[in-house]
Amino acid sequence: MPKLRSRLSASALQLRDQCARRFALQYQSGWRWPVAEKLSATNQQALGAAFHRLVLRQRLGILLGELTGELAELWRCFLASPYASGNGTAEQALHFVLKGIPFVVRFDELRRQGNSWIILDWKIGNRSADELAASWQTRLYRYALAEAGGSLLNQGQPIPPEAIELIYWLVRPGRAVHLTYDTATFLTDRELLSQVAQEAQILPDDLPY
Repeated sequence: MPKLRSRLSASALQLRDQCARRFALQYQSGWRWPVAEKLSATNQQALGAAFHRLVLRQRLGILLGELTGELAELWRCFLASPYASGNGTAEQALHFVLKGIPFVVRFDELRRQGNSWIILDWKIGNRSADELAASWQTRLYRYALAEAGGSLLNQGQPIPPEAIELIYWLVRPGRAVHLTYDTATFLTDRELLSQVAQEAQILPDDLPY
């Protein structure tokens, strides 16, 4: 079995859908796509990254400084939301291994309410509920919490899927997309992620050009 240079994340699974060879080169051989691609990143991507850093700074009690332009507008929208005040764990990382392949997720914020768990994720643009529900991020995030979330409580038992909800907060329209979970979907996600884990073991040289 090849040794992966990186743990598989939601972005890795999206990359796999785009190009199997690029996926294998990056996550097995450590190759990175040419820097030129980074230069073509959209302003929306940069704005999203800046907004996420801003939320983290607020959660950590770090002064935000003066905000201007579109970022300031996003921040005003966020402060008017139900999630302006944090009572969870920001940037919570969680790891698990499936079929010998390591996976990782990093939740924007994770909250526990009694026996229920809420994963919060911030999106600065508008997305449809169907698009978000079908995304690799949704599948991986909910599965990871059900599979490995027990480690957050130093307990061996997994978290029941029915106790998990993923909420995407769409900052600009000020709208929440609520995605609950259940055991049947958990088992389907396990099959899909197991398939990805098997594909991750294919060496780049064994893939067609």
